[in-house]
Amino acid sequence: MTQIQITAGGKPVGEPVSTTPLNLVYKSPNMHEELGYPDCVSVDSQAAMYHAERVVQPHVLTMDAMKYVFGEGLPSPLSNGGFGVKHLFGMLDLTFKFIDTVNVPVVMKYPETGLHPAAAVKLGDIVIALMQYQQTKKWALPTSQ
Repeated sequence: MTQIQITAGGKPVGEPVSTTPLNLVYKSPNMHEELGYPDCVSVDSQAAMYHAERVVQPHVLTMDAMKYVFGEGLPSPLSNGGFGVKHLFGMLDLTFKFIDTVNVPVVMKYPETGLHPAAAVKLGDIVIALMQYQQTKKWALPTSQ
């Protein structure tokens, strides 16, 4: 387990937090500053979209995860997809690549952005599978959708 200090506006918020393979952080509606996660790799919408538009070789598991979330609705090529498709593609691809290359916690900021509620529900399975993948390097998704 790793200890991280969450910040807001560059100042510490509360006590350091022990991270586990899966951490959900919710910002108070009264907090206007963006939360920071020092010593973590943070994948936000801007990074996800930038990556999605430029990736040449996706991680071997990215398309498996995308097919799980979107099923037959996954556009081909992905460049024909809307914001939610491109956003999730970039976010998942970056997350897989960081898990495989960097030994630090990965923070996915708002991965559900732009997704239909049904896709957002399946994203929950992906997040759990990512947590397991980060621990074991074994990729497994639920078999029944």
